[in-house]
Amino acid sequence: MRGRQWYSAAARSLMHTTGLNDAREAMGQQAEALLDEIGIDRPPVDLRIVGSFQRVRDIQMLAISDAGRLIPDGNDFIIQVNAGHSRGKQNFTVGHEIGHTLIPSYRTRPRIVEDITTGAYDQGREEEYLCDVAASELLMPMRLFRARAAPTGLSLDSVVELARLFHASREAAAIRLVQTNLWPSAVAIWRWAYKPTQQHILGQPTLPGMEWAVPQKELRVRYAVHSSGFGYYLHRHLAAQTDGCLSRCFTEGGVVAGVEQLELRKRLVSLHVVAGAVDFYGEDGPVREVLSLFLSEGLVPSANQRGFDLWANVED
Repeated sequence: MRGRQWYSAAARSLMHTTGLNDAREAMGQQAEALLDEIGIDRPPVDLRIVGSFQRVRDIQMLAISDAGRLIPDGNDFIIQVNAGHSRGKQNFTVGHEIGHTLIPSYRTRPRIVEDITTGAYDQGREEEYLCDVAASELLMPMRLFRARAAPTGLSLDSVVELARLFHASREAAAIRLVQTNLWPSAVAIWRWAYKPTQQHILGQPTLPGMEWAVPQKELRVRYAVHSSGFGYYLHRHLAAQTDGCLSRCFTEGGVVAGVEQLELRKRLVSLHVVAGAVDFYGEDGPVREVLSLFLSEGLVPSANQRGFDLWANVED
């Protein structure tokens, strides 16, 4: 994120307040300063206490369609969270809503915020992206998380253990594990999907003699996060091998480990990968995604993989 241009009022107000040129760093600094003010020194972080320092007077679990809402109430705020989501997801959403209150431009002109989703790390929506940054720091403070991650190695077991310790989802913990920069690594979330260009032509009428092949879904990157030293870029919508580890994980479920070949910048690159299937219910029914951890060539993930039971018996 260094060197990028920031355009939103939220980003500009954060940079102006902190004197930093990177809104992501500015938001991280705001969140860290709040935790220092409270005196948080061990996990898990009690987000109700954190919220109270930002005048959040109530956190409500409700049957709502959004992931969360932030509602001004006089001089205070109320946070509403989707009661149907897992504890880890709910906690991240609470952190995200608190993140809005850390933005100077929001506090100047508070408004009702309705977040359909949180944790998407969508850089195109700067305020929402920055609130995800805040949620990660508030729920999993880097100074506490890094100290506990360092001895564990890079493995799915580490993801599970850290998620339990910090009351976070496996996805959020895996992202934070990569962000520690302890290993040259990346985390990628894969889903069964069309490319955007393929999605666009579905249902389009065809003229005689101009029929095209019906596009096929593939296992594709929903998003990825890279450590500073990883050396590769796993772009959105990147397709996995049809006969590789990731596709086997998606088809069979559970946990896999091995070497995956990915086409990056028009050349095949072999990367060590450990991956686990994540099953949940979406708006249209059961959904399976694959959470994967990659290490650069020549490096092997921790062998401490206890397999199917540990991974399967976790609620995100």
